[in-house]
Amino acid sequence: HDRSMLQVLHHLRSISLHPAAPTDSDPDRYIRESARLSKTFGILETIAERHEKALLFVEAREMQDFLIVALRRHFRLLDDVLVVNGAVSGPARKARVDRFQDRRGFDVMVLSPRAGGVGLTLTAANHVIHLSRWWNPAVEDQCTDRVFRIGQRRPVHVYLPLARHPSFGEYSFDLKLDSLMERKRERNRRVLAPTAATGGDVNDLYRSTMTAARGSRVPDTPAAQVDFDLLEPDAFEAWVLRQLAKAGYDTRRTPRSGDRGADGLAISSVGDDHHTIIIQCKHTQPDARCGRAAVEEVVRAIPQYEIRGIAIPLVVTNVADFTADAEHLARRERVQLVGRRDLSRLRTWRRSGT
Repeated sequence: HDRSMLQVLHHLRSISLHPAAPTDSDPDRYIRESARLSKTFGILETIAERHEKALLFVEAREMQDFLIVALRRHFRLLDDVLVVNGAVSGPARKARVDRFQDRRGFDVMVLSPRAGGVGLTLTAANHVIHLSRWWNPAVEDQCTDRVFRIGQRRPVHVYLPLARHPSFGEYSFDLKLDSLMERKRERNRRVLAPTAATGGDVNDLYRSTMTAARGSRVPDTPAAQVDFDLLEPDAFEAWVLRQLAKAGYDTRRTPRSGDRGADGLAISSVGDDHHTIIIQCKHTQPDARCGRAAVEEVVRAIPQYEIRGIAIPLVVTNVADFTADAEHLARRERVQLVGRRDLSRLRTWRRSGT
């Protein structure tokens, strides 16, 4: 199972850079077809104008071969683009590093993250572009450190080109991988030691990319057709708001940070029926029960927002049951509860929910 997930993630990482294998037939067109390649060449054009040097890290050997040719052609370089990867022997590697250090003017060296991440001093460059990324941020940081050696006298710039899928948006593979890398970096800072990629990281990246992307592609899917346990919390919130929008409400998400206790608002202003639903979504393990805290949060949220008409606090969850304490508090505070069995009601909430 872990192997199949890794295969899927490797494939996603590849197609997020470019959906097709590299070709020399029309390199300019090939570059234009990739958001990350296009951005990378744009970055390099700015670096070339400054007559500075860059390290370009990319793992796939085919892509390295393409870039060696495309970079020399695009920038009309007089010398070959130097590459350091696993096929380059120690003496040849040192010779290429020395040549790169000595050459004047704009230059680019292409390196694989694993072969170029340790033991090299490349202070002639002060720009680092991570075109493709390794799972472990410690490896990526070691690559960046090639220019942070004794002798570096200029400001160093690090670039992470990320592609946002037009449909998946925040669930795009590049953004999910970047989020995973940042979480691991923060963990490394806390424990003061690098942590290697784990099976849990692979599972997290796979689940957050694949299942959240599925969830983001069901804007009008009825409850009976959705596996809510596979949705990420953000995707569950989005689904709830979409259902209320189908029911005729004007819906909006609250800010991700500082949401003041509500995940979204649904506003009705049809005729004399003016009311605002204040929504708290709780996505949890399928065998759990939704507790009192969710009800308390939505109650605290009521005075935090500008309400049109009557305020209707609502807690929506993916699980079947609420705790007795949550139900008791909801009755006392007039909070409406919607569990798994009642999620289909959201689509017609104006008629049956109010």
